[in-house]
Amino acid sequence: MNNRIKNSILCLSLGIIIAGCSGNKYYSSSSIDEINRSLSGKRIIITLKDSRNLKGKDAFLKTDMLNYDIANGNSVSINLVHKITTIDPGKGARNGGIGGLLIGGLIGALIGYSTGDDHNGIINLSVEQKARALGIGCGIIGGILGAGVGAMEGYRVDHYFRDTLSAER
Repeated sequence: MNNRIKNSILCLSLGIIIAGCSGNKYYSSSSIDEINRSLSGKRIIITLKDSRNLKGKDAFLKTDMLNYDIANGNSVSINLVHKITTIDPGKGARNGGIGGLLIGGLIGALIGYSTGDDHNGIINLSVEQKARALGIGCGIIGGILGAGVGAMEGYRVDHYFRDTLSAER
């Protein structure tokens, strides 16, 4: 397989993985309960309007204040918040594992098909048998690696607010 095809497959694979591990949500002041459900029990990164980041876990929006790291009593005014990023390692592991399995399997099968029949080696395999074996083997390895990376990085969702947000109704 020539280098141009290998580089194209690698770029496509990375693009699929990156696209599958993030998302955006937009809220208005009428969706306070939905925001609190989205933030509950997750690791978060709060990006302030002055570009500083605050890290914590288990955030809750209440009366124009965003409480986070509740055990430590941390809070910030919602008017200072640009976005809140939630990080879900379980969903990241699942998405990374599935992506790695598919991409690894595809690459393994392409390598198997591109190398042709092998009748002079220790193991005599047809092109289809090599493609199947390499596809399964590379798929398993890709799935394990993808799940590991996905769990470390987590599935990230950026939460943005469309207007001045207030928990008072």
